[in-house]
Amino acid sequence: GGSGGASTCGLAPEPPGSASCPAECTGGCDANNVCTIDCTGPMACDSDDIVCPDDYACVVICDGLDACDSGSVTCPDDFACTLVCDGVDGCGDLNFECKRGPCAIECRETSASCTGAVVDCGSGDCSATCLGTTTPDLDCNDSCPCTTC
Repeated sequence: GGSGGASTCGLAPEPPGSASCPAECTGGCDANNVCTIDCTGPMACDSDDIVCPDDYACVVICDGLDACDSGSVTCPDDFACTLVCDGVDGCGDLNFECKRGPCAIECRETSASCTGAVVDCGSGDCSATCLGTTTPDLDCNDSCPCTTC
């Protein structure tokens, strides 16, 4: 059998970042190389396919009516990835593609913030928290652990 890699669930490697904050990080990059992609406002990123830059951890904020409706968010390959959803259909019918890093979707109080959202969990931690009434679908795949609302 062999012991294989010592990957601890929930621990992602430190993102290396790059010389300058990538343009897609509309909310900026912080000192810990976390890229924030800010889709705040009605239809701010409606039906967009958002791809997080690979050298950063990623936070995508979809806040507003149809802010990221029927689009997708693709996480970085190895680093932490968080999707924050608020507003009616803020993340409605959105596909959230997780990779090897820990992955979380936060559905805020608005009643339909995550209606129809689908989380495609990767091999890292995969979790959903729901403050409102809608719950996204988590395809747990091989993630460990997988925490649904």
